Amino acid sequence: MSTRPRLVVLLVALGVLGVLAVPAGAAERPRTVKVTGTQSDSEGLKPEGAECSVSAGGCHAMFVGHIELAGGVAGRASYILRISPDLRPDGAHYTGSVHFERVVTPCGTGAVDIDLRGVYKASTFDPATHSTTSVEEWNVRAGSGTGGMSGVSGTWTSTIRENNDGTTDGVYSGSLTCPGRSTRR
Repeated sequence: MSTRPRLVVLLVALGVLGVLAVPAGAAERPRTVKVTGTQSDSEGLKPEGAECSVSAGGCHAMFVGHIELAGGVAGRASYILRISPDLRPDGAHYTGSVHFERVVTPCGTGAVDIDLRGVYKASTFDPATHSTTSVEEWNVRAGSGTGGMSGVSGTWTSTIRENNDGTTDGVYSGSLTCPGRSTRR
């Protein structure tokens, strides 16, 4: 066999084995994935007191609880909501933080913190069910991810029904950007 056919056979064999596909230590490209799912809080909000400071611009009531997410982002998280007397024409605005000790996403599994901003829309009050709607924007806090969530960024919007007994249920949709990972052989 001449040198040229042997080289072709060698290159084909290496390609089939994947040796030529991605060099060791090369990084995958970051990828953005859509996430949708449901969320619920079957335990309800629990008052945690008030927090006041000049630097925070006054006082706000604090509430804590746990939330379950299913779908593209799945896991149980603890949350803190800070509700201030920030009344606007579209409703009462609030901020909060969410901590997932273990969350499963298309990017991987790990811990991550979320910052949220929401508006409690009193105009959506349903007298038949004694419920109202909140809309929240969730943002992955930069640098907070560990494990498979390290370097992940993203945002999603949640539409949540606030029930008369304090429980909630809702849906979310948005996207996560998974960082490129180093490939190792």
